[in-house]
Amino acid sequence: MNENKETLDISLSQLARILLKRWWIIAIAAVLGVLIALGYTMFFVSPKYSASAKLIMNVETKDENPSYQDVLMGQYQVANCLDILQSKTTLSVAADMLNSGELNENGEKPSRTYTADGISGMLTTSNTVDSRVFSFTITCESADEAKVIADALIQAFKQRLDGGELIKGVAIGIVEHPIVPSAPSSPNYRSNVLLGALIGIVIVCAYLVISGISNNILDSEDWLIKTFEEDIPLLAVVPDADSVSDRYGYRYRYEAKTASKGK
Repeated sequence: MNENKETLDISLSQLARILLKRWWIIAIAAVLGVLIALGYTMFFVSPKYSASAKLIMNVETKDENPSYQDVLMGQYQVANCLDILQSKTTLSVAADMLNSGELNENGEKPSRTYTADGISGMLTTSNTVDSRVFSFTITCESADEAKVIADALIQAFKQRLDGGELIKGVAIGIVEHPIVPSAPSSPNYRSNVLLGALIGIVIVCAYLVISGISNNILDSEDWLIKTFEEDIPLLAVVPDADSVSDRYGYRYRYEAKTASKGK
């Protein structure tokens, strides 16, 4: 037998036949994947809420018609403002405000202790390209808490910029105040369910393909002729007779099975 026949190749049509023949197994795997993903998301993933605020950086200038360079420098200052917003010092000031209870209407201290690292893990920032507008989002497991932390961070940020010690000639305005989110921002049930179905389908398809490729049973004379061509001649086809009955009596149904002999 030729060396190039030592490794048997399987065509795309054969792969398609393998998968279509067991389509019901793939469907069951997809349903199981959906159920597992849905159950895991419902019972093991805690919902999280996000409160966002949008700010604008106003550059104070004496010139009523600022030059292009002034505008460009103002846009560059947005990056500096984001760095100050995310700095550990600003986050520590916000944490102190939260821990003191001064932001609560009744003045009560919170049940948990806030830290700069803890707030940093809840914080994400973004800015609009070629604009002095930027925003941040606080994400945590409580809707009310997310809004309170966002308010504290705004106050801490504006407090550090007041007086112009960090950035001169800059004032921060609030474009959008944070509000209490009405619905959780995560988990995303739709994406999790689709991911579960996809994982189930991929796993089962991989198993079916591997088991089909490793199957050494000769299932048709066409497969034998196509695979071995002239290396193994086809000598005969042995019929397989299965008796069936109907209103005309007994008869036989023949299914061809392949027999071959090597050179």
